[in-house]
Order: sequence, then C-alpha cells, then structure tokens
Amino acid sequence: MSVDTFFDFDKAEAMRKKAKDILDIISSCGKDVYIFGAGIYADRLQKYLASFGISVSGRVVDDDYAAKTQGELLGVSNVLERDNVCLLFGIGGGYSEWYYSKIAEIKTAVSKCKNSEFYVLSDYWMFDEGYISHDVIDEEFLTEHFEEFKQTYDMMADEVSKSVMKEFLYASVGHDADKLAELGTDKKHDYDLELLFSRPGDGLVIDCGAYDGKTIVEMSEYSHNKYEMIALECEEQNYIKCCETIKGHTNISACKLGVWDKKTKLAVVQSKDASYLKEVDNDAVYDDVVEVVDIDSLVDEKKVAAIIMDIEGSELKALHGARKAILDGATLAVRVYHKKEDLITIPQFIKSINSSYKFYMRFNIGANMCRMADETTLYAICENI
Repeated sequence: MSVDTFFDFDKAEAMRKKAKDILDIISSCGKDVYIFGAGIYADRLQKYLASFGISVSGRVVDDDYAAKTQGELLGVSNVLERDNVCLLFGIGGGYSEWYYSKIAEIKTAVSKCKNSEFYVLSDYWMFDEGYISHDVIDEEFLTEHFEEFKQTYDMMADEVSKSVMKEFLYASVGHDADKLAELGTDKKHDYDLELLFSRPGDGLVIDCGAYDGKTIVEMSEYSHNKYEMIALECEEQNYIKCCETIKGHTNISACKLGVWDKKTKLAVVQSKDASYLKEVDNDAVYDDVVEVVDIDSLVDEKKVAAIIMDIEGSELKALHGARKAILDGATLAVRVYHKKEDLITIPQFIKSINSSYKFYMRFNIGANMCRMADETTLYAICENI
C-alpha cells in the first residue's frame, strides 16, 4: 500500500526492522551480555534472548542493592569496569520519570567504558513471548480495515487525539511505543482526569474494573469528592483490596460485580497476565464464576455523569448495557487496546446511540506498566446535554 498521510506502512516496517537489527547486533557483537534488572521482567527478557541464541553472562543492579545480595547479583560499577560489555535494560515500570532518569544514568556510565554498549529493547518482545494477553493490531489487520480506521481517525476532535491514534497504530504495527509515549498527557494518573471531568455535570461516576480502587480514589480527590461513585470489581482479591482502599471515602461504594450487556453469571478465564469474562458453557467446569450486570439496570433511573472502563476486552459488551446512559450523554473513558477491532467498533457503537459525542484519544504514562501501547483510552464527550 502506498504512503498515506494517515499511516505509512514503510515507516512501520522500518520500526520493526530496527528492533531486529538491535538483536542481530547483540547476537554478533562478541561482547559479554548482561541484563540490568533482577525481577520477573528480567527473567522474561533473558528467556526471550535465549530464543535468539543470545546467552546472558549475569544480572546487574545498582551497587547498594548488589551489596545486600551477598554476591548473588553484580553491581553496575563492577561490571562497567570491564571491557567489551553489552548491557541491556531489563526493568519494567513503563514510561515513568524514574525509567527515563535511570536509562540516562546508565547510558552515561556505559559511554565512558571501552568498547561497551547499552540497549533498551521495545517491550513488544513480551507479546512475542506470549506474556501479553490482548490482541495487537498487525499489518494484515490494519490493511484489511484501513478505511474503517481512517474513519475513526477523522472522527477525532483535536490534533492531539489524531496524533495519539496515529502513534498508537505505529506502536502496534511497528512494535515500538516510544513516540507514543512522547504524547503522554499524564505522568501520574491512570486517566486524563482533566479531560474526563472537563464537562461540568451531576450524576454517578462508575468505574468498571476498579481493580484495587486506587483509580477511583484519584478521581474522587481530583473532583473534590463532588460525585457519588461506584467501583465495580468482580474478582474476589481485587474486590477486597478495593474495599480497603476506599475506606473513609463516604462518596464511594464498591460492588462485587462485573459489567456486561445484561444481568447474568460469567466465567472468569485466566489468560497469561490478565483475565477475562466469558459466557458460561453448562458442560464445562470453571474455577470462578461471577455475577455481572448491565449499567442501565444497576443505576436504574439515576443519572450517570461518567463511565470508566478497563475490563479486558469486555468493553463493547458493557457499552451495549449502557445504552440509556449513552443516550443521556454520560462522559465515557474506554480502554481501546484489548481487541484489534476496538478502535472501529467502540466509537461506531457510541455514535450510533448518540451522534452528539465528540471523540478524543489519550495515552497516559502514569497508567502504563510496560513500554507498549497499553492503556490507550478513547474519551467520548457529549456536546448536547
């Protein structure tokens, strides 16, 4: 496909090739390869490198931490005293300020060493190794649905949103989210709270997939506790954590419920690092079955000010159960990275219910625990209320 102002497939291919070139360099450099990091992220990275025949000589950490391990881990100063070292960054944490400062610190230290190199690999290797449970848009899918993605792009209400959507697609197809991270609008919160609460109004705020409750508390404090808020979380341990987190916040209540297009029971299926809901097959045995509800039934006749959704691919189903809230113009903040088609089907559905919505996209650095396009969010804000 030829170059388009919306998306350049040659650019995406060059991004993928860059990652492969780095692996080729590491594989053939003849240097001792070390990983800076000692946790599960580094474990996974080492396994990934082994699939390319790259052996790791050891794990490296900050000197003060290495001293506490009694020789189990190498201090970074000790390793960088050597020649011919190839050091790879092997710590998670997304695009935090700490991430950038630590990389800059190590890069400076390595630059002073003889014949040594330092690389930070894109986190899309975690998808290749099967550690990421959601779909990632690939070139084939984007090509097949190019015009539909372009229609969503044209629906974006501001240039920031258009840039975020474009870089989201480059990150997905090109396997490198660094440019998307440069567009990150919030280094602290899980959502763009300024945008989420940009339109004044009354009603309930509903957090679907509230996890440990920290996000809904952030939202409450940001909005000066003016809204009645409901945290919906169907997994037992997350629900317990959520209840603990919201203690003392009298405007927030928690319900042990999942969100769907109707009241029913669904199975919780564990998949890699996440879980998702599926309809119960009466002939199957499940470890966990949970109650789910549609939002319109949950709130009855109460007005809804905003709905937040991060529910591992069930977002469209849940929106089908919020037709009245959408018709009434509730602000929506919906994760759109779980399924390849989310950026097509979700805005189309919202628009089909209420044509007064304007759409925005944001990528929040504060929410992203790995360096991928995860947590990219579609915001739908109704002009007519």
